[in-house]
Amino acid sequence: ISSLEEIKTKKPCLLVVEGIEKPGNLGSMLRSGDAAGIDALIVCDEQVDLFSPNVVRASMGTLFSVPCVKVSSQKALSWLKQEGITLVATTPAAKENYTSISYQEGVAIAMGSEKEGLSHAFLKEADSQVVIPMKGLADSLNVSSAATLLLFEVVRQRGA
Repeated sequence: ISSLEEIKTKKPCLLVVEGIEKPGNLGSMLRSGDAAGIDALIVCDEQVDLFSPNVVRASMGTLFSVPCVKVSSQKALSWLKQEGITLVATTPAAKENYTSISYQEGVAIAMGSEKEGLSHAFLKEADSQVVIPMKGLADSLNVSSAATLLLFEVVRQRGA
């Protein structure tokens, strides 16, 4: 798709990625998004070409089945607010467990780069900030693994 306006906005499940720098992670998130039935992937502040061979390969071709749009973070944030879509930001600093909030209505799950996380703008505008509880020494999961967990929590809660 070529614009945010083409995205279905009736109870959508959207994955918003900001500043993802590794093609394998972006491709893997597309693959998980396809499996979870997301309505679109919104790529903000693109650091890796969505159509690079490594993204296409890691996506196992799902790049061509998941609607994708590339926009600035500010444009995505404005559009989500305008459409009344709940923004859930993922951050290791959050206090709320990712399973403790409702994903029943229209939702956009925002994931940041592994190095920087989400920008201050995303964290500030989020309706909820959530964390995946960690038991070991690592302070975070691989971004594509984390995205998969959150997407399938949406699937679980919606009973699909």
